[in-house]
Amino acid sequence: MKIISIILAGLLSLVIIVVSHVAWVERTSMNGSADVNSVEKEEKAIQASFLAMAANWPEDAVQSYAQTLENNVPYNLVLVGSDSSMGEEDGWAAQLAANIREHYQDSITVETVRFDRFSGDFNIDEVDQLSPDLVLIEPFLMKDNDWYEDVTEPLENIDKWRETLSETNPEVTVMLQPANPFYLPQKYKQQVDALETYASEQGLTYINHWEAWPDITNDDIADYLTDNYYPNGEGHSLWAKYLTDYFIVE
Repeated sequence: MKIISIILAGLLSLVIIVVSHVAWVERTSMNGSADVNSVEKEEKAIQASFLAMAANWPEDAVQSYAQTLENNVPYNLVLVGSDSSMGEEDGWAAQLAANIREHYQDSITVETVRFDRFSGDFNIDEVDQLSPDLVLIEPFLMKDNDWYEDVTEPLENIDKWRETLSETNPEVTVMLQPANPFYLPQKYKQQVDALETYASEQGLTYINHWEAWPDITNDDIADYLTDNYYPNGEGHSLWAKYLTDYFIVE
């Protein structure tokens, strides 16, 4: 009888241990699932906030960015423009890049490609090798001013650039913007108008930051330029703010 009691006590202890272990596993599993769900919800909320800031972007760019967020890989933005108008560490490109990195964190990489000759000499392969998802191009209009008689001729170069970029990444988004304005431009204004018309006809987003500058018929525009031609510090800040407001909706 004593032996039976010992056996029963042992079995009871074993049952208690097994039941306790099962309960502990279930509680741990539930807590673990809750933690995972909490992290997933937080990640989704962050992604949603990033996409909300990108509300101004072209639809195809937003979709592409959403996909990179889902895949947890960075979205590649490349800024292209004339070295003369992009400035240095305080130029519009550097300011825009810093603002994008601050707001979008490591979900977006920003690269800058500079060139200081006319558009026909530009090698788009320098951009292509960066595997861009979005390219903002200022197509060297001021340099082209002295090179081409026909203001529409340089637009053929943009066609070639887009073709090369699309061969590598069919989903790449190309956006256009002019260089800075200055007082009473003549042929240059025709170039800018031709660029805007081209963008409209091709279904490309055209960022018209000239809206933020003093009118080209107002000599106050010189306050934003060095030697009445390229942006000074105030000009770069004005240009950068316009682009920042476009790329980052707060």
